[in-house]
Amino acid sequence: IGSLMGKWLTIERGMGLVNVSGFVSILAACCFGETLPRSHRLSREETALVQIWRPDIALRILISNTLFRRLSVIVFFSTLPMAGSQQCFLMFLEAAFGFDRVKCSGFIVVLAVCGLVIQMLVLPTLIPAVGVSKTLLIGLVLQLVQNLLLTFVHTPTSVLVSCIFGGFGTMIFPCVAALKSAAAGEQEQGRVQGAVSALQSSTMGVGPVVYGAVFAWTLGDGVPGGHPRPSATFMLSVVALVIAIAFASTIEKYVPEECKHTRPPSVRRSVSLLRRLSRTLSGTSLQEGSSPGPACTDSECGSPVAADLSGSGVTTGGASAVDCGRACSD
Repeated sequence: IGSLMGKWLTIERGMGLVNVSGFVSILAACCFGETLPRSHRLSREETALVQIWRPDIALRILISNTLFRRLSVIVFFSTLPMAGSQQCFLMFLEAAFGFDRVKCSGFIVVLAVCGLVIQMLVLPTLIPAVGVSKTLLIGLVLQLVQNLLLTFVHTPTSVLVSCIFGGFGTMIFPCVAALKSAAAGEQEQGRVQGAVSALQSSTMGVGPVVYGAVFAWTLGDGVPGGHPRPSATFMLSVVALVIAIAFASTIEKYVPEECKHTRPPSVRRSVSLLRRLSRTLSGTSLQEGSSPGPACTDSECGSPVAADLSGSGVTTGGASAVDCGRACSD
């Protein structure tokens, strides 16, 4: 949406739109509530024993076993070309084809729409069919195809096709997060996801620096051949993705059997986000120690509706009140 609106929005209005969307996101996060029941949270005594606030200790989980070490390498070498491409792609289109901002935005829209469609339709279908680790490998291979097209085929049509293949790169991080979440213990979910996100964010910062320097070199006088080769920048992505694919092809034997077809866990809530928002704006909130009401059972479907733990809006099992067609009090 941002790429599509960028054709008409000025910089000031674009920044205003970013600020509004950021405020709405923060407000929604505050209203969403805690997803982890109190009975599953670490006590202060437990957190005092493990100094998880120290980065060197918190990030140590990334190298705690063979699977996590290989997945960390995959995250680094798959995020690096993604971050670098975001930095250089528009400049590449301008230098190689002379496109203006409007034409460049069209390619970004194709890339974004393909990524959205793949995340919503392809990813949920592919994981149950072939498994998480193979889905991860497919995403890496297709991202490699994208960068091979950008490196060796120099036509606007090839750039358009590469954007379609680039949409499959959005499958990589969800697969890595799902594998690490399924392989980690229940008490380490926050730590492992935080460590993976920290590694990804660090790589997102390194990528533009590396790719910016390489792109500037490919446009200078010192480039082999004596004339600018902006497409040579994506050769760096090819090398990085080959390394990621080599590691991804070996993780299948390290993935526990029960985790091979897993999906990212979904949370079922008995309290809607709109109700939480209205309570926040009116000055009232759900108390964590309050009792949301007894569990109920639908006589027709026979599915128990589990009580909400700690007033967090998370049901622990069975069907929700909506599933059973009945209304339960908060």
